[in-house]
Amino acid sequence: MCELTRHSQKRLKGRCGCNKSAQLKVTNNAFDKGITHTQTSGSLKRYLDGLYLRERKANNIRIYGDKVFLFAGETLITVLRLPQKYKKTCDRIREKAENRTNA
Repeated sequence: MCELTRHSQKRLKGRCGCNKSAQLKVTNNAFDKGITHTQTSGSLKRYLDGLYLRERKANNIRIYGDKVFLFAGETLITVLRLPQKYKKTCDRIREKAENRTNA
């Protein structure tokens, strides 16, 4: 079960439009079902590397939907928008993951 910081609650409300009752559910889904750093490659992986280096406390980065969730352990630090140029790459990664689970 994930924890939320006050900052992350503000970011979830502003960037995802989540009210307080939905914030924990969205955060847990992002942590469990989100795309991890190891599933990425190429420029998307370099983008996540840059986020990791910029946000020193974030040791667990997940992409869920069109948002990037930065976690420290299981505590959500902040939520960022995923740049438009990486959305197609994320869609392909999700499709591959779904095909593996369905096969």
